[in-house]
Amino acid sequence: MSERLDNIPKLSRLGRFEILSELGKGAMGVVYLSKDPSIGRLVAIKTIRASGGDEDDSESREFRERFMREAQTAGILSHPNIVTIYDVGEDKDSGVSFIAMEYIEGKTIKALLVDRTPFAPDQISDIIGQVAEALDYAHRKGIIHRDIKPANIMITTDGKVKITDFGIAKVASSNLTTTGQFLGTPNYMSPEQVTGAPVDGRSDIFSLGVVLYEMLSRRKPFSGENLTSISYKIVHEAFTPIADVSKNIPEEFDAILSKALSKDPWNRFQRGKDFALSLYQAKARFEEQAIFQDLGTMVSSAENLPTLKLENLDEVARQGGESPAEGSGSHPSRTKPAPGPDHDETHPSSPRVPLGAAPGDTGPSPEGAPTAPVPPPPSPAKPKKAEPAVWHASVNPRYWWGIVGALLIALVATVVVLRSRLPKVDDQKAVDATNRAQLELERQIASGRALYEKGRYAESLAVFRAVLQRDPSMKVARQYAQMSEEGLRNAESKKADVEKASLAAAHVQNGRTALEGKEFETALSEAESALNIDPRNADAEKLSADAREGIAEQKRADLKKTEKKKKADALARAGQPQTKTSTSASAPATVAAKPAVPAGPATMRLSFASPIPKGYVMVAVNDVILYRKNFDFGKKDGGTVSETIRVPSAGAATVKVWLTTPDSSVKGYQTLNGTFAGGESKSLTLTLQGTKFSAKLS
Repeated sequence: MSERLDNIPKLSRLGRFEILSELGKGAMGVVYLSKDPSIGRLVAIKTIRASGGDEDDSESREFRERFMREAQTAGILSHPNIVTIYDVGEDKDSGVSFIAMEYIEGKTIKALLVDRTPFAPDQISDIIGQVAEALDYAHRKGIIHRDIKPANIMITTDGKVKITDFGIAKVASSNLTTTGQFLGTPNYMSPEQVTGAPVDGRSDIFSLGVVLYEMLSRRKPFSGENLTSISYKIVHEAFTPIADVSKNIPEEFDAILSKALSKDPWNRFQRGKDFALSLYQAKARFEEQAIFQDLGTMVSSAENLPTLKLENLDEVARQGGESPAEGSGSHPSRTKPAPGPDHDETHPSSPRVPLGAAPGDTGPSPEGAPTAPVPPPPSPAKPKKAEPAVWHASVNPRYWWGIVGALLIALVATVVVLRSRLPKVDDQKAVDATNRAQLELERQIASGRALYEKGRYAESLAVFRAVLQRDPSMKVARQYAQMSEEGLRNAESKKADVEKASLAAAHVQNGRTALEGKEFETALSEAESALNIDPRNADAEKLSADAREGIAEQKRADLKKTEKKKKADALARAGQPQTKTSTSASAPATVAAKPAVPAGPATMRLSFASPIPKGYVMVAVNDVILYRKNFDFGKKDGGTVSETIRVPSAGAATVKVWLTTPDSSVKGYQTLNGTFAGGESKSLTLTLQGTKFSAKLS
């Protein structure tokens, strides 16, 4: 890939777009910051280099056509969380295909994770929820991304979420190397992508679940030392529960991740909208918990307030009490009541003096009673202003609880009032709508059954998927959807078998024609081609044996001619003993008995007499996956799995073999070492006894 990028010339213009600068290099090409001169808009241009100069022109042309078709299809997407595609084309001067898309300033989630940017749980829920909603929109348009990963999700400088590379992912996923290797790491692939099964929008949901797991835990749910290990874990092993990774991750994510990362697509979220709804509900709970936590902090702070006390009595006296010059010099500790009509402001111990009496006169005394001088009463004290009660009162925590309770009661009352004012739904109309929806579902199920019975599995599968989108809990729809998928796979398998048989028969016919013309090498090559397509083709095996025998016979005839000529030359020479010629003639005859094995690619003949009806076999040589197959014989006594596997390179090799069952009752793994010579064919025999799995290379 790096050679491809180096082959892309330095550009100043692509189509009508002016190249301003290089933004970076991606997996398939270079990304440029460009300008559309017609409207002055900045755009990002991603270039795609289809092939190197040494590749077939027809392959390059096919790649460009596929690229243009996929990019044009993705151009119909218009969503606030999807990067908009403005234009797609090919520069005739440089031969570079390109996509002009919306230019965004921001960082990818991958870059943010590398920078260890912290994400709160509610923030993660919001980001992944926006991506799920965008995927739901794309899936309803019939477009699957196929490459959802942190590097393809951007967070803009103003906090918006954007998905990139729609229209490129499908092209990238189909552009495999000839040995079947993946382009890039499969950490974010779904099980159906790894096994080569048909994919739909639920594959993107699985990949998004992997991104969610990584944002929460800063680690990938499926990781390994090499491609083979990662692929195996994605298909067969459960991920580590998020609660076991860190106790700080909210438990609300457990159920969400279990559903999103289910191996079976029917057990996942069926739509991106369902995934987003679960995340938004979790976000609402996080926000509610934060509100109550803040409220608890406020109440706790109020309970810890100190009691207010009088620390400076003189200051209080100057503010509200009498001054020392006006009073008796003492400061009462309590506030006196204000004077009223029945209250006398005079000293309480002095006798009542009639209005107008002289000082010291207490008024008339009883007749004959002696009078005694009475001391003058003290000066009446002026009334004191009431001191604020707060200076002597403690702040009782119960007052704060009372305020909080009153606020909560008011909040509940408001909700009740608002709900009471909402318009009431007519119960009969609701019942009618429910009945109509149920009748429509029943009609769709009947239609899907009819299509299934006629063998139109693709159409019936589309019907039952539509039913499950409306009601995911409907068991009969789920059952028929699975049956339709199985029927579709069987039909495609039969069609592929017919095509293989037809192609193999053509090779056999060409080989027979070559054999009749004594072109034994050509006949052998045609026989090998037929056996690679159909390893159990008896006609091809017979042709191969006849061609090898013809090659051996031809070699023996050539040797006889050579020896005969040598003998004639020897007889022509006088004095040469004939025994030497006879000896030399007999020696090569032994050599001629072993025809040379024609050079060519090495092969492995896989053979497995399976006692189980269903399972999955995968074979890798030097950590390159060469063969993987889901087998289902549809009967209890099992069947035979056989295949001829081409080994791309000769020499020492490590062969790894996996065998698993859908219920995980068997998890077999074997590692074998061997050496492959050019044109050599080895046998790979698999054996299963009970749950004990073994493999032999010979």
